[in-house]
Amino acid sequence: MSFTRTLTGWEIEYTNRGILLTDRLAESRTILPARNSFPHILPATHDKPILLRPDQPIALSPGTSVHYQVFLPLWIQVVTAPVSQQIIGGETFLDLPTAPLKRTWFGTFESGESAYQIPFVPLDIPDQSADQYMVPLTISNDSSSILWFERFLLRAVHLDLYQTDDGIVSNHVKVAFRGTDQFSQISYGDGKALRRGGARQCAVQRQASSGDLIRKSFLWLRDLAV
Repeated sequence: MSFTRTLTGWEIEYTNRGILLTDRLAESRTILPARNSFPHILPATHDKPILLRPDQPIALSPGTSVHYQVFLPLWIQVVTAPVSQQIIGGETFLDLPTAPLKRTWFGTFESGESAYQIPFVPLDIPDQSADQYMVPLTISNDSSSILWFERFLLRAVHLDLYQTDDGIVSNHVKVAFRGTDQFSQISYGDGKALRRGGARQCAVQRQASSGDLIRKSFLWLRDLAV
């Protein structure tokens, strides 16, 4: 991505990797920001939920919890803001993924939702690259039966991002499974522990979440489980 100053604004040249695996287009765009505003590149989360697909089905015993570090490809946003104004929350002119994405569907035809599908290897912690963000994820089985699942829906639109010495990290996500006939309770950390450790917030959630969410999160392909 490159920026060129013009008489009236800024010309941006970039590669759009697109949503389809075969998309890779060289594009350009001219932006006309407000007076004394300048373009900035910021990291961002995905603009849709992410359907995590482990290599093998996962079974979690009643009363137990598991913690994952989920590494996801960043999105980038080009925003403009005056010199004296906070960059986060500026006007967004571009919103692009840094890696090709595959669309999928989670849930039933009547009550499901669109998502991106990404494979992941549970408990495998690679070196985090500069174009990824890490999501600390805790799944708890608060039911009286085994939690089986082959897909897990992570709603990244409710995440903030923080810059740490080790890379970009989101706030903590906790998911409590209550039983096959109930929804899961999803809570998002407030990032206070990250800020106390010296982390700097570099992106805000795309969609605000007030309190805990009660939503479907797990999928067992033989039947739907919440």
